Amino acid sequence: MFVQFCNKKARATETKFQGVRNLLELSDSANAAAITKSVLDELSECGLSVDKLVGLWFIFIFIFTRFT
Repeated sequence: MFVQFCNKKARATETKFQGVRNLLELSDSANAAAITKSVLDELSECGLSVDKLVGLWFIFIFIFTRFT
């Protein structure tokens, strides 16, 4: 997960890598509710306020590996 935010001191938008989670370990489905909960939990656990959160944007990349 990447977080993009406005850095008022630098007067710039910054993007930082926040973490990775396996949604299927946390929920039965990787649906919108599970994704939203996971993002909000991750931000809260890092001490980041979600009071001014204005949106979530998702890009899904599925990687399939075949073991032979």
